Amino acid sequence: MRSGQVSDFCISASPFIFIVMYWYISFLRPPPVSVESGGTITITPQVANDLRTELRYDPTEIYYTWQRTEPSIQPSLPSEHLTSFVPPESTYRPLSIPLPAKAGIGEKWRLCLFAPGPPASSLRSDSVETGRQDILALTGPSAKCSPISVWSEGIEIVRPAGASTGGVTKGVGGQGGKGRAKGKGKAEDKDKAKGKGKEKDETVKQTRITREWSTPSGVLKVVEQTSFDLDKKIWDSGLALSSWLYRHIPAAIAHPADTSDLPKPEPRARFLLGYVTAVLGITDHAHNIIELGSGTGLVSIALHSMIGAKAMSNRGRIIATDLESALELMDENMSLNQSSNAPEADEGLCVHARVLDWDQPLPAWISDDSRDVGKRWPSLIISADVTYNTASFPSLVRTLTALLRPGSPDEKQPMLLLAYKQRDPGERELWKMLEDVGIVMRLADTIEGADGGEGAVEIWLGSCEESTMMRYDLSDYEDTTA
Repeated sequence: MRSGQVSDFCISASPFIFIVMYWYISFLRPPPVSVESGGTITITPQVANDLRTELRYDPTEIYYTWQRTEPSIQPSLPSEHLTSFVPPESTYRPLSIPLPAKAGIGEKWRLCLFAPGPPASSLRSDSVETGRQDILALTGPSAKCSPISVWSEGIEIVRPAGASTGGVTKGVGGQGGKGRAKGKGKAEDKDKAKGKGKEKDETVKQTRITREWSTPSGVLKVVEQTSFDLDKKIWDSGLALSSWLYRHIPAAIAHPADTSDLPKPEPRARFLLGYVTAVLGITDHAHNIIELGSGTGLVSIALHSMIGAKAMSNRGRIIATDLESALELMDENMSLNQSSNAPEADEGLCVHARVLDWDQPLPAWISDDSRDVGKRWPSLIISADVTYNTASFPSLVRTLTALLRPGSPDEKQPMLLLAYKQRDPGERELWKMLEDVGIVMRLADTIEGADGGEGAVEIWLGSCEESTMMRYDLSDYEDTTA
């Protein structure tokens, strides 16, 4: 996705269709930055789509757990049931959560909200206690997964200020809005009772959240911001594409000569996996991969984590790109995952964040990199959730055309991997615009939504019309895929 705000996104000439791929638990009212020891925090949870524009109306049982993060990380505490989220009654309801009894002054504790998966789900057995889902459970034949969990930042436990309640977030009603927190501050409690929970809250709130998944190569962590900036949130297509690649790519790279035991996606998806495997596998050449509209950096980070160890002799790069405003969070997420998983090797595949503005000519670093010894023009262009703003289509098409047609005749034409979820029928115009400039798109696979097919994410591959590789390789699959 590109930088912007929800207000920019919702203004459209045609009606916007809210079709959900995944549900996300988040904080409508975030936790405080700090709280006095022995107190409670007040939050308002919500379960909504990726852009927080549509609520989930099916009942969602939400649990919570605490984990100490400073001075040292400890295992999560046993989970407790928090509430049943059912709009509209639950939409703005504040809930109080007591601090852990063992929370000490000077420590930091983070809060996780999660919903246990269905009995038949493939989530790992520890997911309830860790608030961490198996990323492979997000795709597959029956990807009916639970809502995506959320972690707060660390909440600092501070020393009580005597009779003063400054810095304390008092409870405004326990589970389901009933009950009252015991303790000091009776006068303030009376004022709260009169205001029925609408009292002015001057507590400094957190502005960021983290989402985590268990993956075959470790733990994937992504920080989001709670603001309305579109480039600082996880979007459905990026998450679905990451899961889809985790499901297929590592095995294909580990056993490139034997695909008999690999998962069997659609025929064109097998072609795509074969191509990506050739690009990412252990080869004699360095390959560059560029992601457009990376946002949080999720897809590039996931791709690096799943194949980095398999490509140690490949001095290639994955380059996540977006506007300048997105780079700080992208860099942070890349550093976060490098520290939480195996360290990046100097001689292996690496991942970077760079500025690439579709409204401008291709930046010089793309052609400069391809002229460096051992470097090449990008072999693969990846994009997910880049179609929401139809006004940007001319710029996007110009950028894709420039990337898919290398500046040197010695360079092979790259492939485009596009993950798409329809949010507005007008977005389909992009395919006609790509065809008009000689870019052929083929549907490789479809990932069903969490609620039985609605909001499906489509995996497309594309290349220039004159690409011999594209015409030759796809011919083997024309008889089985429309």
